[in-house]
Formats: sequence, structure tokens, C-alpha cells
Amino acid sequence: MICEICNNPLKLKAKLEKFNLLVCKNCKHIVTDLKVNQKYLNETYTDNYVKKKHKNWMNNPNYIYFEKINNFIASKKKGGILDLGCGTGLLLKFLNKKNPKYDLTGIDYMKNKKHKNIKFIKKEFFKFNPKKKFSYVISTMVMEHVPKVNIYLKHLNKITQKNAYFIILTVNTNSFLYMIANFLYKIGIKTPFVRLFDPHHLNHFSDKSLEKFLEKNNYFLINRIKLPVYMKQIDYPYSNFISKYVLYFGLLVLLNLENFFNKSWIQTVVFKKK
Repeated sequence: MICEICNNPLKLKAKLEKFNLLVCKNCKHIVTDLKVNQKYLNETYTDNYVKKKHKNWMNNPNYIYFEKINNFIASKKKGGILDLGCGTGLLLKFLNKKNPKYDLTGIDYMKNKKHKNIKFIKKEFFKFNPKKKFSYVISTMVMEHVPKVNIYLKHLNKITQKNAYFIILTVNTNSFLYMIANFLYKIGIKTPFVRLFDPHHLNHFSDKSLEKFLEKNNYFLINRIKLPVYMKQIDYPYSNFISKYVLYFGLLVLLNLENFFNKSWIQTVVFKKK
């Protein structure tokens, strides 16, 4: 396989139970080597994915993130806003309350109830060909799920205006959490590593590989938004009472360190289309 970021050959990083992880030695981008088909989608994105596996993340939206997005959009020109992978539409509903005049659209596999000020579309992104072009596209924890990110950006360019803004929240492998998980994996403690590289994530960006990828596709960096992550958002496995609290306090210390040193396991970045 070839790295979609810099076109160099990918090398084996780790052999996991059902798939391999590949890494680009040049830009450090990591790829999950899996065949993405309907079977994969059906097995990965079940009701369990939302209700159990990621219930803390889904049920505890980061309103600081929502507010910062609103502040950014409010400071710029008017234009259509697309939430790509909008889920249940919480961000769009928040933006609508802030300004009912926003032109809001959300697209997702998930079906949403009709809303008088928001256009919800149940459709695969690559089959979405709107008549109008958007000035803002928001992608919250979506890019890491995309198998072919070059095709994703090509379609994004097609549906956005010149000088459009692309607001991305995705993983950051250049963070303390990933660094520690890599170290533990090398000494035989595999659970944190396997959890971070769950097969529902296919492309694992670092801050540097994400910037390089967007620049390659005619976007330039506008801003990196510092965004805290809270324990109530974290979904973590535990088998008994003791392991639950050992993991809890370990993660609590780590998240505080990440927030303090700005080395979070998620990154929020704003790019502008050339």
C-alpha cells in the first residue's frame, strides 16, 4: 500500500488479531489495513457502537467546541454550513439556537427528525451532490473513519466554494496518550494500544500528517483550536472494580497533562481552501 499523504510505501507497524497496522516512515501516518465493504460497515456501525461502545462520547458533547465553532463562523462572512457526519445533529441544533439565520445542513447515515431550520440528509457523503456550494464544512471525528481520504478531499473540493473553511476534529497520534499506548504495547501491555487502534478507525492522523495532507489538497492552515477533553467523554474498558478506578485515575492524570501541554489525543484544526 502507498501512503495517501506523501505517496511513500507503507511498512508494517503491528500485527493485531484481525488486521495489520501500516505506517509511513516518512510522515508517520498510520493506516488500518482492512477491506471496507458492506459487511465491514454492518459489523462496525451497529446500535452497540452508539449505545454502549461510545456512549460517553455520544452522550456528553463538548459545548466548548460548539461555542468555538460558532464564534469562528460568526466572525466570518455568511454562507452555507455543512456538518459532515452530523450524527444526531447536536452541533447544528446548537448553532441554530445561536443564530436562527444560519444556513444549516447535516448529512449522515443516521436519519434525523425534520427540523424547521436545519436540512438533514440521510445519505452517503460521496453520493451527496448539492446544487449549492458550501462556505463551511465541519468534520467532527469523521476523517479517521474514511478509507480513502484523497477521494474524500476531492469530493469535499467539489461541493465547497473558493475560500471555504474546513473545520476538522480528529485523532492526533502525536499525543501523550498514543505515545504511552505505543510504549506499553512494546512491553507486552496491549489493551490501550488495541483500544486506540480499533478497526472503526482507518486513518490515524498526527498533527503534522493532517496539515501536510490538507496542504497537498490546496488548503492552508488558519488556526489550531486548543480544546480540553473531559473524563466524562471517555469510553474505556474495565473488567472489575479495581481496574475501573486504576484506569480512571490513570486517564485523568494523562488528560490533565495533555491539556496542560497541548498534546491532546484529539486535534481541532481550521483550514481554508485556496
